[in-house]
Amino acid sequence: VNGCSYTYGDELENPERDRWSTHFGRKRNKEVVNIARPGSSNSKIFRDTIDYLRWNKVKHCIVMWSAFERVEVYDLKKEDWLQVSPSRLDDGEKDITKNKKYWEYYYALITNRETCLLNTLNHMVQLQWICEELDIELLQGWFHENCWKEYKRLVELATKKSHPVKKEIETLFKQLTTNSRFGMGDLHVDDFWTLY
Repeated sequence: VNGCSYTYGDELENPERDRWSTHFGRKRNKEVVNIARPGSSNSKIFRDTIDYLRWNKVKHCIVMWSAFERVEVYDLKKEDWLQVSPSRLDDGEKDITKNKKYWEYYYALITNRETCLLNTLNHMVQLQWICEELDIELLQGWFHENCWKEYKRLVELATKKSHPVKKEIETLFKQLTTNSRFGMGDLHVDDFWTLY
């Protein structure tokens, strides 16, 4: 199981005991390994999931993707990945907050919501293909309800402007199977327990 703070259980008093993946494991009588980390970008979630699948025998994989706008940058001083989110520019790591002005420029001038959405959809399609090849049952989707709202908003905006990004977004979305569309449209939290 992978994702961000929601999947890790960061907001809970005892994450390992109370997070949804632990309840899922008990209910299904399955051993669950939760590799989620708070503040994870979708690039980190994808990278860590692929690394785990590469080195471990896995039958089932559940990924709840995070907010699109989170990014990661390799920090040469720390020799590790730095997770950045526009919502954490004020209270994040010192390496982020001391460069807040430049991160604001990055989010205002260098990247956009469409790029972030396309990156997430690409990760989802690639993970689906990898799991199919490895014969791993995959369930994935968006834990954040706002992700689906943002998806619909961006498609609607692209439709109004007759922008070609709409076609690319929809092409990727259509490649996702039902088990890869949790939290997207008609598949909600209650459906999770019936899909697995």
